[in-house]
Amino acid sequence: MESPILIAIITSFTSCIVGVVSLISARSASKNNGNMALELEKLKFELEQKRKISSIKFELQTRQIGIVEKVITNIQQIKELIHQAVSSKADRSVQKDLRIRTLVLSEQILETYSNESIYLDMDTRCLFHDLKESIIVFKACFVAFLEEVVFLSEEDKELIIFNRNRLTEFQNGLIKVRERLLAANIEA
Repeated sequence: MESPILIAIITSFTSCIVGVVSLISARSASKNNGNMALELEKLKFELEQKRKISSIKFELQTRQIGIVEKVITNIQQIKELIHQAVSSKADRSVQKDLRIRTLVLSEQILETYSNESIYLDMDTRCLFHDLKESIIVFKACFVAFLEEVVFLSEEDKELIIFNRNRLTEFQNGLIKVRERLLAANIEA
């Protein structure tokens, strides 16, 4: 055969081989790009799910902090009313005001427990439940004293102070819960 024809055949054969290799490379690159796009979408989806979960956790912790702070404030206000009742020789109108304010604050705590306890973790819910039970007993005792007695006896004062100290224990427990929630909120 002639040399130019041989060169043309070899060149065309080489071109075919290069074309097949290019086709295989392009197909492999396309497949890899498809896999990478799929992996990228999967990572985006997982990141979005984590972001949503984190947002829900943050909202729940913020709500829990609000609930705990509300009850801490209510307890503090009740303790101040107890102090007023025990330390003063208040007349009937002042005692009636103390009784009404104490009832309102006690009811707010009971209402908070009733409406909001589902948002609390189990330990905090148990603490709230114990507080609720204590508030019910305290409310009956304290209000009865203020309704029937113009001046509290020392024994009555001791019982009321005991209940006040119990409220302080609950308040301290709730402060620890709030600190834990705030720390968890910062970490999130």
